[in-house]
Amino acid sequence: MIRAADTVDHEITGSLPEGAQAYLTPILRSMAYTSSRMADRGGNDHNDTQN
Repeated sequence: MIRAADTVDHEITGSLPEGAQAYLTPILRSMAYTSSRMADRGGNDHNDTQN
């Protein structure tokens, strides 16, 4: 599963400079995780997206 996530990360950020990749990858993973959790709950709870 980690390998698949790394592949997707590279496909999304591969054309960006390395510094931007290092910055964006954790943000994109967090967004994907939150989206997945919302989808599992039906996507109606928006409270998890606010910090």
